[in-house]
Amino acid sequence: MVITNFYNMFHAQGKNVFGANGFLGMAQTRQNNPVIGTLNQLAENAVMTTKQDESVRRTDSLTLAARLKADESRESVLSELSDEELKMLRAIYSFGAQLTGYMEADLTEYRDQLSAFDQSIQQYQQMLDGTTAMPEDMSEEEAGTMLKAMQEARDTFLRDGADKLNEANQYRADKLLKDYGEYADVIDDSFSWDLKQSPWKIDADAKDIYGEVDRALSAVQKMTQTFKKGIAMIDKELERRKHSDDPYMDYFEQQRMAGGYLTPPLWNGGVSIFHDTYEAVREILQQAAEGKSEDD
Repeated sequence: MVITNFYNMFHAQGKNVFGANGFLGMAQTRQNNPVIGTLNQLAENAVMTTKQDESVRRTDSLTLAARLKADESRESVLSELSDEELKMLRAIYSFGAQLTGYMEADLTEYRDQLSAFDQSIQQYQQMLDGTTAMPEDMSEEEAGTMLKAMQEARDTFLRDGADKLNEANQYRADKLLKDYGEYADVIDDSFSWDLKQSPWKIDADAKDIYGEVDRALSAVQKMTQTFKKGIAMIDKELERRKHSDDPYMDYFEQQRMAGGYLTPPLWNGGVSIFHDTYEAVREILQQAAEGKSEDD
């Protein structure tokens, strides 16, 4: 995802505000890695095929979580788990970390894009105040028009973007609670309770929107760290067993070296959750650049 500073985009390209390196980059498709995606799918398939049907999976899953909670000495419990149970447990923590990773990425994109708007607004304001030189191909009237449009576009992104962010993260939070919460609680017994408080939710009317985003981001990063602790716990036991002849373990080692958990297939087909919001922003700025108004 390319976060665009709009002022630079407009004045550097004159009237052509949507050039090859301009606003289109904001809603570009995030590139997927087909090899990693295939490996992720193989790993997930390997986990799911350890059980015969959904009811059996649920029963065994609860038993595994209960066994981990029954003894404060996690190491002794893990040493008693079979290889297949360890593989399943590690994948559970990995997939949980994927979801919180998506939440982190979208919160960061929202914050950084707002920052890009604010930089552009400030630069247009400085031009009108005379503290920054006006580009040769831009009049004061045009700068005023673009400042007003930029402020409108920023407010659109602020509010509609927050709605999109909260909707996507609500879905992810529900899945975290349903499928991974009890396992995360083994590492942090307040995980599920904290998640139910919706700490990831953004209030677009907050006085300090950056503080609001950083608060949510900090809460989500804590969730990710909980899953990473679970992964590290499993890796320690797997290393103790030294399955050097197991190709599946080689795969886990590659993932561990890559950052501790499985690289996720891209959310929403690899397209930014703010795609529609960016299109609305594009329309506002395009009209301003062409000298149109809402009354035209």
